[in-house]
Amino acid sequence: MTENNSVHDTTRDRVMRGWSDVLNLWRLCNRTACRRTRACGGKPLQCFKLNFPLLPEGVRAWFEGVGQAQDQKLTFDEAMEWLDTTDAGEAFREWTKAVKASVPRQQTLQ
Repeated sequence: MTENNSVHDTTRDRVMRGWSDVLNLWRLCNRTACRRTRACGGKPLQCFKLNFPLLPEGVRAWFEGVGQAQDQKLTFDEAMEWLDTTDAGEAFREWTKAVKASVPRQQTLQ
């Protein structure tokens, strides 16, 4: 592997781990370590491919909307503002709320 490929792989892993965390994929992951730390702790691309299809349809639509906004050259803030007005935005909020509620109160990370 060349140095350039290594940098690309590291960047891709960082980006995919970030999106996995935003989408709370750790909640669907079979890895105990991911569920315990409430974050992707494995191979992020593999995790994403395995767990993304398990997300509620509206949450998947929200993520696809992020890609559409990117294609339309919207800034991140503009994309979030637009998505907040959609059914997908509501689905994402409900998913995030459900995940947060599923974590026992005494175990909530500060």
